[in-house]
Amino acid sequence: MHSSKTPKLRLRFRRKKKVDLTLEDLTATELSLSGEAPEGFNEVESYWLEVPYARASIQSNGDEYFYCLLEPQLSSEEKELLKNLTVKVMERVPLHASEDDRATLFESFKDVVTGMGLDINTIARLWYYLERDCFYAGRITPLLKDSFVEDISSGGYNMPVYVYHKNYESMPTNVVMDQEELDDFVLAIAQRSGVEISVANPIADTTLFDGSRVNLTFRKEVTDHGSTFTIRKVKKTPITPIDLIRWNSFSALEMATLWLSIDCNGSTLFVGGTAAGKTTAMNATALFVPLHAKVVSIEDTREVVLPHKNWIPGVANDRVTMFDLLKTALRQRPEYVIVGEVRGKEAEIMFQAMSLGHTCLSTVHGNSAEGVLDRLMSPPYSIPEALIQNLDLVVVVGRYRIGDKIVRRCSGIWHVGEGCEVHPVFEWNPAKDHHERKRGIEKLFETLSKRTGKSIPELEQSVFARVDLLRKIVEAGASYDEFVREVCRYSVKNAGKVQEG
Repeated sequence: MHSSKTPKLRLRFRRKKKVDLTLEDLTATELSLSGEAPEGFNEVESYWLEVPYARASIQSNGDEYFYCLLEPQLSSEEKELLKNLTVKVMERVPLHASEDDRATLFESFKDVVTGMGLDINTIARLWYYLERDCFYAGRITPLLKDSFVEDISSGGYNMPVYVYHKNYESMPTNVVMDQEELDDFVLAIAQRSGVEISVANPIADTTLFDGSRVNLTFRKEVTDHGSTFTIRKVKKTPITPIDLIRWNSFSALEMATLWLSIDCNGSTLFVGGTAAGKTTAMNATALFVPLHAKVVSIEDTREVVLPHKNWIPGVANDRVTMFDLLKTALRQRPEYVIVGEVRGKEAEIMFQAMSLGHTCLSTVHGNSAEGVLDRLMSPPYSIPEALIQNLDLVVVVGRYRIGDKIVRRCSGIWHVGEGCEVHPVFEWNPAKDHHERKRGIEKLFETLSKRTGKSIPELEQSVFARVDLLRKIVEAGASYDEFVREVCRYSVKNAGKVQEG
């Protein structure tokens, strides 16, 4: 018979000792970085991508350049430890869930490494690879953090990833992915953004965590060398007209003229080749749109970034096309319509929108104003001349070599007149690297004068007032937010002086 006073079992749990480890502790460590470069190459330049985890080493053999990515190295034991640690960290993520995903991952990581007896350098290296692979974009993450790199691409299995560098142009890197790694990478990028890619559907377009555009192909269904990716980076802080003036991509007078045209409800088409800067120029010009105007943008991949609160950004997908979005946009009564790039039947809807009084900004591939207008009036677009005449300006941009540098320049701005005849408003003189005013600006002022009821001298005075303001902002080295405030202040102060006669 058991006693009624049977002793109770007392279970004791050991609490993990709280660790005060912070991200700042890890970034304060000094890590040994390394990366392989071809024989015969010597370092030309080196700079940090992420302190203390990653550096870029630009190397050359005298004939070509090579981009060597330097990162901390893991031993085979540490690589195995990282695999097991990653599984455990992911299991603990729900316990530390918060609005800050990075903080959640770090708290889960800190929970796992507690009591493992690892030194701070090992912890820092493990955290770098865990964050790089689980939170960002794997092996190409450091390349995305390089402000000099514009494009990143892989042409297939066991081939070097290439970057396009602002100072050294296209060059290979020491990042190489085998078949399994590249296939997994392409699948992961697609899955994280909710895009389907498979053998049955081997091509996809999407965006990365930082907004960069990426085109993916899967295995050898459409590309002989296997899976591929091409990433076109976007700046975290949008490029403004001030940046374009500072780089001499546009002159202050050109930007002031585009600003006046925007205020007078002038529609503009930005023309150029691949990576010529069409979208950059369009997005910068769109910053002149009055801050409280209703704006609708339509894109197949999100690129347009605006500070406007009354803005509806539309992105096409497999079920809803740009044509569908553009038709819907006209029912939303926008004052300004921005179309990322016209490629098909949405072009006619856009020109119809212009004829209904909507101000439209868009881009299209081409090399000249006349050539683009001829193409728009020919199959497959077949847009009637009467609709084309609702377009006010064609801005042509391109990439050019000046000395040993590749630069982007506005090669010219043309006014579209009666009969779709184009008149040069500005043209770039490559010998002097100077943007020159042409007689076509008088045609533009005539058009804007009829639209607003303002005299040509009044419009000219308005342009030069804007030139003065833009130059002052350039000299002040204003930030993105400061530029937006100055433009908004000018627009409020001068509201109605241009738009209404």
